Amino acid sequence: MKKRWVYFLITTLIIITTYIIYFSQLDFFQTIDDKLQDTKFRFRKNLSPSKQVVLVAIDGKSIDAIGRWPWKREVLARLISKISFFGAKTIALDMVFSETTDKKDDDELAHAIKDANNVVLGYFFRKGLKKNEQEIALNNLPDFSIEDVEVIGDVNNLPIKNFLTAETNISPISHVGVDKGFFSVFPDKDGILRRLHLVAGFDGYLMPSLALAAVSQYLGHPISLVVDKFGVVSMSIGKKKIPVRSPGSILINYYGPGHTITYISAIDILQGRVKRSQLANKLVFIGVTEKAVGDFVPTPTSPNFPGTEVHCTFASNVLQNFYLKRNTTVYLIDLVTILIIPIIILIISIKSKNTFISLTWFFFIGVFYLFINYKLFLDYNIRVATIYPLFEFILSFILLESYRNFIIEQRSKYLKKAFSSYISKELVNELLKYPDKLKLGGEKKSISILFLDIRDFTTISENLTPEELVGLLNRFFGPITDIILKNKGMLDKYIGDAIMALFNVPVDLENHAEAAIKSAIDIIGIVKELNKEFSHIGLPELNVGIGINTGEAVIGNIGTKARFDYTAIGDTVNLASRLEGLNKYYGTNILISQFTYDMLPQGVYNTRFIGEVTVKGKSAPIRVYELMTLVKLHESDIKQFEQGVQMVIKGDFHKAYDIFQEIYEKYDDGVSKYYIDKIDKFKKQGDVCNPKDIQKFNVK
Repeated sequence: MKKRWVYFLITTLIIITTYIIYFSQLDFFQTIDDKLQDTKFRFRKNLSPSKQVVLVAIDGKSIDAIGRWPWKREVLARLISKISFFGAKTIALDMVFSETTDKKDDDELAHAIKDANNVVLGYFFRKGLKKNEQEIALNNLPDFSIEDVEVIGDVNNLPIKNFLTAETNISPISHVGVDKGFFSVFPDKDGILRRLHLVAGFDGYLMPSLALAAVSQYLGHPISLVVDKFGVVSMSIGKKKIPVRSPGSILINYYGPGHTITYISAIDILQGRVKRSQLANKLVFIGVTEKAVGDFVPTPTSPNFPGTEVHCTFASNVLQNFYLKRNTTVYLIDLVTILIIPIIILIISIKSKNTFISLTWFFFIGVFYLFINYKLFLDYNIRVATIYPLFEFILSFILLESYRNFIIEQRSKYLKKAFSSYISKELVNELLKYPDKLKLGGEKKSISILFLDIRDFTTISENLTPEELVGLLNRFFGPITDIILKNKGMLDKYIGDAIMALFNVPVDLENHAEAAIKSAIDIIGIVKELNKEFSHIGLPELNVGIGINTGEAVIGNIGTKARFDYTAIGDTVNLASRLEGLNKYYGTNILISQFTYDMLPQGVYNTRFIGEVTVKGKSAPIRVYELMTLVKLHESDIKQFEQGVQMVIKGDFHKAYDIFQEIYEKYDDGVSKYYIDKIDKFKKQGDVCNPKDIQKFNVK
């Protein structure tokens, strides 16, 4: 029963996690899903686009005959006139004439466009400003914005692409087109063009894309938009509904690689090698498809897809109502699939006798799911999500089978987990890799030692039952241990209400002194949080003292072959323990030796020099520093305090007394109070203020 309870819990967490990722639309997952969706196009056979859409290509054959691009504008004038003569209903130019050339040529092109009376001009947006370009764009574009716009609610800024300026056609040409549209395209973050933006903002106007404006002219109906504060709600041209998304974009339903749309070479039209039926009543796009000079973009169906054909593809999608579906029904399919798949894997894991049977079922169900996913795309143009169900499909199998194998079927691995509770993960891996490290023996090594002790623990223990006391210690030592392991330390031992931790053993750890310091800071922070919790449930609040020292120590396995302990011994360890004990006299929480202090990056940690101690067996005193976490002294006050300590060391107690008194009154500082009390005691006893008496201040 317990086994199944855990199964259900894992499954529930997987479902919730996947839903969170799905609704968050994280870029990482979305990019992978887009890549998986792209593969569906490659497996699909080329489809037939609308025969009403024609791409007149300025291709290699045309350039070989006429000359290199760009052509003289009188050639383009003849091309437009010929296309119009053959009965094209609408002509869209996927090019811009933004600079003047020969006036005669410019005028000929303008006259040809005007005479045709069905030409949609192109332009492209810029984000940066160029001299006079914005003014020209403001004169040329607003009259061709989308006029039929219904606004729902209070809309200040639409979440669509907005631009400051655009590169448009020169004046003689700009005023003779029947409509205008931008041909700028915006690939996804991975560089693939999957979506075509149909509307964009410019100076408060909503401008149509070239393809959208061309289709509108071809169908003879204006573009209608409904917008709200979330973006574009709906779009239509006459009775044709276009399933646009809120940013004003639409997924392009590609028919195949390049040249799937009907192509006619420009030179064939200019030289009269086409029939009228090939262009009559057609929607014609004119664009450059020669690879050396044309615009090519990566798409799901081809790494080099002609840019003009993208616009043709959208136009064909509209005329055929051939859209990729991402509507409410599709989202419901996604949500139901995300719910069902982990449940199926759950049933398989519970019913299967071993992992091999589960893996077999997993394989067949996975293949079946991918087949259904592809069939929905192939037969119904339904673009259901792929990565999210696939993600939880794999995650469910891994987690559920891992639980069966590593928790239930292989109980022996519990030993490793328990071992990891006392030493860092790196140490576990090191010991598993090099078991000889557990043999008796030792070595000298520079390490950092952290001692921690609970203050007034005897008083606390007297007021608690044994069960309460053990419970308090467990709740305290758990997160403290986690902090030490997180900072790659080794929990050497629990000593009643104290902890000894080592850093840089047996695995080398760069900046081990700093790792010990970080652990101490984290411990003080967690103690504050635990005290809040303890106060709510009636447990006494705890106060800790921490001592840290760095230096050489003998490390290794000490004991017998039957029972040994991997630990450290030596003066370095003793000093760390001594520093921990001094906290209760100074009224501090964290004391570090000068050896640890010298290994820390300067200016990073909030420390102050508080005195000197003489270690047994050593003649020279050792400087001691406080790592300040609970006391926040201003930098100038820290300097003043340290001056006071130096005065005490030199025997100038009177001036030092005034400094400590000022700081104590300002911050209620425990160390300052310590020095004040000691100096007062000297005064009452009539002691001579001798600098040698400094040791009476620092060592108990």
